[in-house]
Amino acid sequence: TDTPTPTPAGPVIGPHGISGVVIPRDKTTFAVGEKAFFIYEAVNHTENPVSFVLLGLKASNGQFNTSWVNPDTIYPGTPFRHEDGLTFDAPGTYQVYLAICYAFCGEANAEWEEFRQGAATITVQ
Repeated sequence: TDTPTPTPAGPVIGPHGISGVVIPRDKTTFAVGEKAFFIYEAVNHTENPVSFVLLGLKASNGQFNTSWVNPDTIYPGTPFRHEDGLTFDAPGTYQVYLAICYAFCGEANAEWEEFRQGAATITVQ
């Protein structure tokens, strides 16, 4: 008998009903100091709009780039897409993922969500 092909897992949905994914825009290997561009997408899996305050790209080395600082809304059925980049100053392999702050950004009780399961992997040489 044929071995069944595993069904790909669906997106991991966070407590706000959002999933996030980051993909490299042009390539996955970069030189030190070269800006790496990404396309990210947040999808609302609920039936209601989900508001946020700040959204950006975060890397596995802790680096963060604020990409969207105006309060906005992710609507059901309409992916929130944007493009942005990060520059790395050391060689290595990095995971880059979407991070969203829903409330109290910049405060100790900030309401952040990081979408590590939707990360892009890049190499910096």
